[in-house]
Amino acid sequence: MAIAFDNATDGGFLGGVTSLTFSHTVGTGANRILFVQACTYSTAADITGITYAGVSMTAVGNASSKAVSDPDRFVYLYVLPNPASGANNVVISTSASVLIGGAASSYTGALQTSTVDQSTTARNVVGVTNFTTTLTSIANNCWTVIAVFNTDSSPMTAGAGTTIRVKDTPINSCIADSNAAITPAGSTSLIINSSGNVNWATVMASFAPSIASTISSNLTILGVG
Repeated sequence: MAIAFDNATDGGFLGGVTSLTFSHTVGTGANRILFVQACTYSTAADITGITYAGVSMTAVGNASSKAVSDPDRFVYLYVLPNPASGANNVVISTSASVLIGGAASSYTGALQTSTVDQSTTARNVVGVTNFTTTLTSIANNCWTVIAVFNTDSSPMTAGAGTTIRVKDTPINSCIADSNAAITPAGSTSLIINSSGNVNWATVMASFAPSIASTISSNLTILGVG
């Protein structure tokens, strides 16, 4: 069973709050995995946790679009293997009252014994229109996913090999993925474009296919099946 896109939800945003709650529906397919993108307008990494259906998700990473000495506009990526199917609440919690935005994207056919295959964070403090984030996947047939936040209101569009699942224009954030398996494993990129010169913050991860899919791929390589 190969990885496949399941569903995505725009969680919107709220200002001056300590939590943001929205409903996301995970399908009933096998080997499910859920990613949540969150962002804050703040000068510190304020998110204290994210849950789905009351279950704590695992932090992949966070990044700011500003310089290390002057952080602002943080983006986060969280992951949960085997999320409950059906409509359940995502709850993003923070340590202070800030503007919080969020989005969720779920998939089937993913490895259940680990969270992510590889991950990386990136920031850009010199305005550019097109921003590329690159990592090196380990397992064959991984997909990649990325959480994005930038400093401008110019609309974001997907570059080559990138599919935007949710885009929140008022706060200019998105969650996107490769929409295809990365084979062979190795260096791979996701690209987000903007019409304005902006500063970017991204968290990118690769996630592996289920064991059944991996075995099938290996048998095919060996000429079996």
